[in-house]
Amino acid sequence: MRRLFLGLTALFLCSGCQDSGPTLSGLYPVNGKVIQNGKPVTGGGLLFVAEEGGRGGCIFDASVNPDGTYEARTSRLKDTPVIFYPGLPKGKYKLIYHPGGNGAVTGTQIESKVRLTVEETRNQIEIELPDGGAGEKTGVPRDDDPNSPAFDPNRDDK
Repeated sequence: MRRLFLGLTALFLCSGCQDSGPTLSGLYPVNGKVIQNGKPVTGGGLLFVAEEGGRGGCIFDASVNPDGTYEARTSRLKDTPVIFYPGLPKGKYKLIYHPGGNGAVTGTQIESKVRLTVEETRNQIEIELPDGGAGEKTGVPRDDDPNSPAFDPNRDDK
């Protein structure tokens, strides 16, 4: 699963991101709250995967705050240092949520079945994750916890 997650991220990095100089054009505000089991998620991150082409070279993501809120942002690989631009281009997105903590731990990400649509306006989108989910909240064994049956002291991502 970690390879899948990294592979999806690399997919965005392979082609040119549309831009207009030092700022990106055509980005629209996207914010809201991430909910699971009727309660706000208390951290983690979101990765927005564009379903339509022409957006490579950009990463679309958001950090989830302790109260479950998020604000989506876009960054370009060619910006050094990295500059985060608020908002996302219009279009449809697949959503991947990763709980807070060790991002290298596999099997904790959740892909939402709902597709998000960003429109040319302010977008307030509540994201409902499936009940249960993955990682610490569901009892899925973690390979970084010495008390877990899945613990592997020889794993290669330390």
